[in-house]
Amino acid sequence: YTNTSKAKYAGKPLSLKGKSGVQMPMCRYGAACVYRSSCIYRHPKGKGKTVEKSEKVCTAFLAGICEFGNKCMDRHPGQQESDALRAKFAAKV
Repeated sequence: YTNTSKAKYAGKPLSLKGKSGVQMPMCRYGAACVYRSSCIYRHPKGKGKTVEKSEKVCTAFLAGICEFGNKCMDRHPGQQESDALRAKFAAKV
C-alpha cells in the first residue's frame, strides 16, 4: 500500500513501525503459520517457537473440518466434551 496523500510522505510505502516503535502484531499461529511467506503478521524466528493455545473451543474441529490439527490455536476437546457441545449446538438450531 502506498500513501496517496499530499502530505510530507506522499508516495512512500506506509509502515507500521515508525518513530513510535509500533510494530505489526505477532501472528496468532506463530511458527506454525501455514501462510508464513505471505502472512501480513510478524512471526517468531526459528521453527521451534510456538504461541500459547487459547481456551476457546475450535468450532471447525467440532464440525470435523479443522485444517490445523495439532497446530490449531484453539482447543480441541475430547470425545465426550465434543459430543456434549455438538448436542448443545444442535439443540439451538
